Amino acid sequence: MKKRNSIPDRVDLLRDIKTLSALKRRFLSQNSWATQAIEDAVYVMEKEIVRLKHDQNQQT
Repeated sequence: MKKRNSIPDRVDLLRDIKTLSALKRRFLSQNSWATQAIEDAVYVMEKEIVRLKHDQNQQT
C-alpha cells in the first residue's frame, strides 16, 4: 500500500469526503446501511487527514 503523505493526497481526501457527504444526503431516507457505510468511510478519511497533517508537521 502506498504511503500517503502529500498535500495533493489531502486535497483528494477532502474532495472524496464532500462527494460521500453528498451521497449520504441522497441516500439518507432510502438506505440506512448505505448511510452508515458512507459515514464510516468519511470517518476513516478524516482520520487519515489528521494523520497526514501530523506526519507533515513531524517532517518540518
